[in-house]
Amino acid sequence: MGTKPEFCVIVVDKGTSAARPSKELYKACSDKGMSDAQAKLQSPEAKSSLAQAGAAAATSTPLVRWWQDYGYTGSSTIIYGAYGTCDTAGYYLVPNSWWQLNLSSMQGYGQCNFSTIHAKNSSYYTQYALPVWYVGSILNDNVGSMQVYLQ
Repeated sequence: MGTKPEFCVIVVDKGTSAARPSKELYKACSDKGMSDAQAKLQSPEAKSSLAQAGAAAATSTPLVRWWQDYGYTGSSTIIYGAYGTCDTAGYYLVPNSWWQLNLSSMQGYGQCNFSTIHAKNSSYYTQYALPVWYVGSILNDNVGSMQVYLQ
């Protein structure tokens, strides 16, 4: 991602711990907007990739949206769960290196109403009810992992 906002969708499996985080099953991005990125979930490439993983784009459920800047602005990525919305175990997510250095705000979807966010060095973590307008000065652009779940 460069200076122009980019919008991505990522479909993940059901990882529930640091030892077994959610695996990325499919990713598509667009510089045109989120609706363009989301439309790619219905592409033959997406359907094929997800079918090989035993999942389907049509049944993938939005879990959480990451934003580059506080207040839900800038580039963003929506993470979809291939196996439904959050339960109390939720999904354990490890952002890619770009998001680890750029995540500032986030919102949950469906039953994903809470998140435990760990700093990159894992010495600091905090819990937030979702959505969170700003992850705070310690976690801003410093997210190593997170669990999104139903509380």
